[in-house]
Amino acid sequence: MYELITAVPTGEQLKALRDRMGLNQTELAKVIGINLRNYQHREAGEFPTNAGEYNLLMLLADMHPLYRLKGYTPERDAAGIADRLIPEEPDADEVKRVRKAMGLKLQEAADRYGYTLSAWKSKEQASKRGTLRPAEYNFMLLLLGEHPALTLTKRPVTEKLTGE
Repeated sequence: MYELITAVPTGEQLKALRDRMGLNQTELAKVIGINLRNYQHREAGEFPTNAGEYNLLMLLADMHPLYRLKGYTPERDAAGIADRLIPEEPDADEVKRVRKAMGLKLQEAADRYGYTLSAWKSKEQASKRGTLRPAEYNFMLLLLGEHPALTLTKRPVTEKLTGE
């Protein structure tokens, strides 16, 4: 089973991750795959950020307690990271394929990524509007070892986080 952090970050935590990456709000909104105003609401604590998005942001800030990106440091690489991420939302068939490749049942995927069961189901139905945001999709591909430009590695238990 793939591990992830399921906590919902506060606006202050989002800002701290953004600051660690050296990105402005517009740049970080692009990384997540949302518009600037939506991101500003999140940083103000008015809208939640889900688990998949939060896990990707922790990776990009090199603050994820479980994983690292191989050969990546935020100081050197964060400014151009949006160009290395998949910017499109996956279609329903791809969402279903990724979930199944991760060995997750519908309810498990919904629980782990912070959705209701019906919301997750809508991501896997072509006739529905909902899908994964690019940040969630990129994180799931990283967990599966299928990301075309980035490689995930386990953070050694003895390794101290660089931002501490």
